[in-house]
Amino acid sequence: MPQGPQERSIDTQVNVTGSIVKYLRNERLFMRKATPRPSIDRKVSSTPSTSMWNWQKLVSYAGPWAAQPDRVKSSDTPILGGTRNEKTIDLTRQRRINERLYYRLRLTERRELAAVRRLKDDKQSHVREIQDLRRKIAKLESDLENESEAAKSLRLQVAKTESQLNKAYSDAVSAWKEDVSRDMPDDIIRSTISSFFKGDFFSWCADMSAPEIRPSNTNKVALREHDVMNRASWYRSEPAYLKFDSSERNESASLVLLEAALSSELCHCFLTTPFFMIRGRHGLKVVEETLAKTSIEAATHWRVNTLKSLGNASSLDSKVAAASARKFVQKFGFLLKDMDNDAVDDLAKLFVQFSDIALKLWATKTNIRLLYGAELWRYTFELDDPFVECDPGIASFLGKQLNGRPIGVIMRPCILSEPIPKAGQELVPVVWSKAMVWVSGEEGPGA
Repeated sequence: MPQGPQERSIDTQVNVTGSIVKYLRNERLFMRKATPRPSIDRKVSSTPSTSMWNWQKLVSYAGPWAAQPDRVKSSDTPILGGTRNEKTIDLTRQRRINERLYYRLRLTERRELAAVRRLKDDKQSHVREIQDLRRKIAKLESDLENESEAAKSLRLQVAKTESQLNKAYSDAVSAWKEDVSRDMPDDIIRSTISSFFKGDFFSWCADMSAPEIRPSNTNKVALREHDVMNRASWYRSEPAYLKFDSSERNESASLVLLEAALSSELCHCFLTTPFFMIRGRHGLKVVEETLAKTSIEAATHWRVNTLKSLGNASSLDSKVAAASARKFVQKFGFLLKDMDNDAVDDLAKLFVQFSDIALKLWATKTNIRLLYGAELWRYTFELDDPFVECDPGIASFLGKQLNGRPIGVIMRPCILSEPIPKAGQELVPVVWSKAMVWVSGEEGPGA
């Protein structure tokens, strides 16, 4: 069967290809060891290689069907199969180079992305750190400002306190100098008052107190006038073991109330006015009060000088003392045993003795103040109270259990000395004698 032009062309190309393969085998062009492998970075030379000679030789061997008119100047130049193979090898090498470059590019891109992410994270971390530092700086600045204000306030307070301390020290030194210059300093006055109440005063009360108290309205009125028993409404609601029992069951009730009544009588007679021994004492008291409106210091000096000028005339007359003693017996006879003349005389001596002490107190440049009654009842008892004390035996036995207990009876008023303040001075009262009070010594239920 006859062949067409296309089929003949294919056969011819097959024959040409076979010739080329045969030639390449003969020339051993497929052996890689025959030709050294170029490196990746080696540039392909643009100068004609030896393959050109092989190409011409191949064309003369393969025939006219191997020619490539588009690659050669002459139309009769054949196609060089060897050059095509070399180009294939070069393309393979270039492809490998491109693959390596692409791999390096991808690796570089990944590293770049990782670096960008790290930079971004570091930037965000640094931004957060900067924000935290700014907040800390703002807080520290605010704290510094507050501390500066506090330090400024403390400096002002220290300066004020220092000024007050200097003033208090100066006042204390002045008071100490004045106390030393007096005939009876405070410590001697305390000792004198304590010796009186714990000596002859207590002995007479212990000897003359009645064994029991007979209750009556007259007796209650007498005690109420001297304000010695606690009459506060809240006191009546306290448990029975905390309240003072003035019934016949309490054998020591008469002694407690007798001490309270007699000490109250003595203090009211001799420590409420400095001119207790003079019949016209009301006029002298008016003069002192008038001077005090202008100057307390001037009134005090006038009082002291007046008592000194009276001299022995200021002493309590024995007849007045006896009359005061009989009046006390008449009022508080229910607290006493049967009184004879000797007992009344001893009581009158107590009045004279305490009046002499009172005159010495009034002769000092100070004001005398008494604390008793409601001024003490509204507070409960405390062991460390600077104005109140109780029986030492009970305080030693119960100790802190006494704290918070109500005061039942004021056995002795509190005697205070209020120094005459000068301009701008604030002086603290001096306790000459603490108030002696009755506080329940029972341990209470469940003890």
